[in-house]
Amino acid sequence: MVFNNDSTLSIDKNRVSRKGLPTEAAIKVLSEKIGRYDPLFKNKFVPLEEGGVEQYGTYLSSNYKKVATLEFSRDRKSMSVLALNKQTNQNLLFIKGAPDYLLKSSKKVLNKKGEAIDFTAESQAMFLEKVKDYAKKGLRTLAICVKYDAGKLNGYDGPTHPGHALLQDPNNFIEIEKEPILIGVVAVRDPPRKEVAASIKKCREAGISVIMITGDIKETAECIAKEIGIIGEGDEAERSLTG
Repeated sequence: MVFNNDSTLSIDKNRVSRKGLPTEAAIKVLSEKIGRYDPLFKNKFVPLEEGGVEQYGTYLSSNYKKVATLEFSRDRKSMSVLALNKQTNQNLLFIKGAPDYLLKSSKKVLNKKGEAIDFTAESQAMFLEKVKDYAKKGLRTLAICVKYDAGKLNGYDGPTHPGHALLQDPNNFIEIEKEPILIGVVAVRDPPRKEVAASIKKCREAGISVIMITGDIKETAECIAKEIGIIGEGDEAERSLTG
């Protein structure tokens, strides 16, 4: 959540502000909250106005060096960062993206002890059901994954590495991200602006049909569409399409 993230957080007049995508900023805020429960770090926090907002993020990032980014694409709906672990001198891949893509690709999942155990069909079904429950409440979900073995990108250190050609073609990214270890799923509330529902109503009164196109999963889109008046309760079957 910290390292595969292009947003930044700062403090201004006792308020946290962000640069970058709001979803990524929200995930960074979550990571800072989690940091307060990390026994290795929770006593190192200082007041925000003294130490800045990204204290836990800075602490975690100090162990890694970013060596490459596998940019987001609509086909695979994910983004990855190839990082060098400074302590082990090994490359690993941090991945975040659409749960339907990453959950189905994962063969392992981290348990509470940090051990990678088999991600069974039963566990996968449970996760997917939970994701659907979040979506029905209008929440956007992201799966967070890691690969400790970067395959042909192990030891990658720049353009002279034999695996550099893989990074030149985004079509290779699915193979590079294949079979990650699932860490978990985060849910983010991304509410529509207050004025949107009124604007949709005015469009209807003017005879204008409004269509919403989104990369979010169907249940999330339907919940938001009902909230702002694009579709009515019970209209999902004939008004909501995937493709």
